[in-house]
Amino acid sequence: MFALRLASVFRRTSFFFIRSSYLSTNNHSIQQIRPPQTTRLDLDQLLERLDGEAHRRGRLNPGLVRGAMRKAAVELDTINSTQALLLIRCTGSLLVSELPNQRQQVLDHMMKIFKQKHVTFDVTHYNSYMRVSLQNNYLFDSMKILEEMKKFNIIPNLTSFRLLSECYARQGRSDDIQKILHEMKIANLNIEPLILTNLLSSYAQKGNVERVESLFKLFHELELKPISETYEQFIISYLKHGQIEQAKKYFIENVSKMDNESLFRLIIKCAECQQKDLFQLVINSLDQNSLADICVQYILCATELLDAKLDDYAFLLVDSFPKRDETLRFDVINLTMLNLLKIRLPTHHFRPFSALTLDDINNNLESSINYRCESESVTDEQLKNFHQYVLKRAENFTDKKDRWLAIHQLLYQAYQNYIPLPYIYAIYDIMHQQGYEYRQHYMRPMLIKFRRIFINNTQEMINQIHKLLDYLQKNFSINYDNEIIDYLIEFCFDQCYLKPLDIDILFKKVNIRFNNYWFNLYLLTLKRININLLNSLKIFLNVNKNIRFEYTTIIREQTMQAMQSLINQLYIDYEKKDYNEIFNHLKNIIDFIDIINKRFVKNQNDIISLNDCVLICIVNWFLEKDHQQSIDLLKKILKIFEQRSQTIPLTNEVKEKLYKQLGIKSFDQVNDQLIKTLKHDQQKCMNTQSLSSDNQSLIDDSSDIYIKSTKSTRNWTIRELEDHLIELKRKKMNTSGLISKLLTKYCTECLDSERTMTIPVRESYMKRISELESIYFDKRKTTGFPSLGVIAILIDYYSRVELNLNKVIHYIRLSNDIDPKFKLDPHKCVSVIRLLIRKNSFNKAIELIDSLGCYDTVPNYMYRRVRDLLLDAYLLINFEQFQDLVNKLLKNKYVDPSSIVLSLIVRKSYQDHGPLHAFETIKSILIQWNNLVGMFPIIRKLLRDDCTEELKQV
Repeated sequence: MFALRLASVFRRTSFFFIRSSYLSTNNHSIQQIRPPQTTRLDLDQLLERLDGEAHRRGRLNPGLVRGAMRKAAVELDTINSTQALLLIRCTGSLLVSELPNQRQQVLDHMMKIFKQKHVTFDVTHYNSYMRVSLQNNYLFDSMKILEEMKKFNIIPNLTSFRLLSECYARQGRSDDIQKILHEMKIANLNIEPLILTNLLSSYAQKGNVERVESLFKLFHELELKPISETYEQFIISYLKHGQIEQAKKYFIENVSKMDNESLFRLIIKCAECQQKDLFQLVINSLDQNSLADICVQYILCATELLDAKLDDYAFLLVDSFPKRDETLRFDVINLTMLNLLKIRLPTHHFRPFSALTLDDINNNLESSINYRCESESVTDEQLKNFHQYVLKRAENFTDKKDRWLAIHQLLYQAYQNYIPLPYIYAIYDIMHQQGYEYRQHYMRPMLIKFRRIFINNTQEMINQIHKLLDYLQKNFSINYDNEIIDYLIEFCFDQCYLKPLDIDILFKKVNIRFNNYWFNLYLLTLKRININLLNSLKIFLNVNKNIRFEYTTIIREQTMQAMQSLINQLYIDYEKKDYNEIFNHLKNIIDFIDIINKRFVKNQNDIISLNDCVLICIVNWFLEKDHQQSIDLLKKILKIFEQRSQTIPLTNEVKEKLYKQLGIKSFDQVNDQLIKTLKHDQQKCMNTQSLSSDNQSLIDDSSDIYIKSTKSTRNWTIRELEDHLIELKRKKMNTSGLISKLLTKYCTECLDSERTMTIPVRESYMKRISELESIYFDKRKTTGFPSLGVIAILIDYYSRVELNLNKVIHYIRLSNDIDPKFKLDPHKCVSVIRLLIRKNSFNKAIELIDSLGCYDTVPNYMYRRVRDLLLDAYLLINFEQFQDLVNKLLKNKYVDPSSIVLSLIVRKSYQDHGPLHAFETIKSILIQWNNLVGMFPIIRKLLRDDCTEELKQV
């Protein structure tokens, strides 16, 4: 198998040189070709990666090969002989996922490019070309190549004559091999076993048993030792001559003298001769000690059998691959199913790897694929053949796991390539028949296909989405999660240009539960809000009258932000439109707020805050005191709010402020004036004390707008607490207890919504906490001693939200002064430990862990905080400190020794000290915890990517 190490071939370039070369070209036009040094270095790096893959996996990534070809063909004016040689070797059997004829097309095309770029060839280039061509089952003209080598004064070596004779041997051209032997005699080269075996092979292909037996005697006469291929020719000649029993007998007697390469060639010959018993006998004789070495041979052999329409034999071979290594068995099944698809379906349905691709690269085109091939119509006959020759093969695997894998790999390859939709639905049908689950993420590649195929036909894209969802709902049981619902809605918005009501109708048609998507649809509409979407969202909320819409914190914040954004956008467009149009748009916003008030199950104060926010935002943006039209516009808006005061209530404070800004009398002012007039008239008519006292009762203290409630302040919202605080201040009552509750409430909100709270809301909360904190600890403004509960929650707040270590230390000391016996809750201590590590105080963090003591069992409520602590520590401290920290947490039962936690130790060891140290860490973990479940992916990565000589010894 081809493999080269490039490290000794190419000169290493320093990082400084690479960086300076990049910076020197950064200001040039994108269309300019980079300096040859930089581009050649990139090509060398690609070739080195390919070489590493050949070593580790025994096969190459087509994408990397395609990238190397592009650099050589387009970006480089010149390439050296070594680069050309390695590119030739990249187009052979190491590309197991590409068909041989396509590999040969690329090879021939690259040979033309090498000649155009005047690459100097030597005998190794010609030998590599012949070897790779034979790997691709391409029979070249041996004499033509020999003459070309002579033309350029290149002397063929022994390897050259081997390859030339092998090409003739495959064609059964014995006389031409005699010519090759004559050329060897002229070159003073001795006959060797492989050359003589090739001569035997030429007669074996024709079934000339007598000639094979007579030539075999030459080995004894020339004192040559027969090789594996020599014994192979006898079996082939017997099979070709129809002497099946003789072939079996000879095989049994000489199988120990044959290697795996000979056995795989015999497998193909047995299949061609329809000898199933001998076929199975050969398979059973394969040396399967090193599965990694024979995995690629299995794939190549199965592909050749499929190409020869010997599908039964191909899948017998695949099914015989040992099950002890599931990963390699997965590779064999996966690549065999891919090659089956490529052979049975038209080639233009697959990502191209042929001369056509390189021609397009030369013309600066990305690909020769026309995506419309995915929308090609598929006849019933083609679908029938697909069922018979592809799907049935996947179904016929005896092992359930293999069958599941084969079917899902067909689906994966159909997604990855340009397979028409009817074939994908046929795969879905098989999944349904087999009772397989349809996982939600399978939808994503289908939607990408729709976007690619119907990019200029939005209506057809919508129809296809409806067809897909309807099909899935009828045939599979799917529980839609938030992620896939979000993706579907965003796709409908961005690719199909649908509105919220259209999406709602689409989902209802395919029976997706309303409760699964209304929340997502509402929030995603607000993210891209405009007037048209707002009007559609209004209808959506009105149409679904039997649904309870919950007015959550997220909906409240997102609605406020969306309304502010929309009003801001209207103001930006305000100069281009007349006031009537602006008024109509603002009225649409008010209508939407009205519907929110009616349709959502809400807290009254939350709704009032939304109403206030919208009105204040409108006034702030559109109030221009010197512009009468602006005043008139806002008066109309305010009038609408007054008319709808039952459904869109406002706070008195906001109304008074806006009336004052607009220079008009408020309702309370008018009412006060009426009361004063009435009082004056009454005093004129009746001057008695009783009437006077009655008149006093007519005067209403409108400033006392708060209604006493029996509701406990413990369950009040922040808004209710703030309102109550204003009332207490107005009445000049003690606010200490309420300040304490309000401070606790703000801190709790910040801590509970740490990951979901928007930045503007968080900043406003933090500002308010700072104000309340200064009031709470100011003896001139509050009475009594500070509560230890409030101090504890402030410690937690400054540990997790503001990350202020000085504040944390201050409050810990204050709590000790108040009560020396006070102890902070352990889960809050974990947050303090996390803060200490973030502030480079590792020793203090360890001391704090030691002071906490240990649990009998790991408490569930600690999980999230310990997880955050470990993730931060992984990034911030070195391996020794990290290991010490984890051991302390494990010892004190703050976390279980799970595979995730233990694997973090190994990963940190690998990151800081490399693979050898990581293996030592794995050994110590095995001794201490006897748990390697989570280590196998890491061990495999080390062996795959960093398999140095030291590691091999380990």
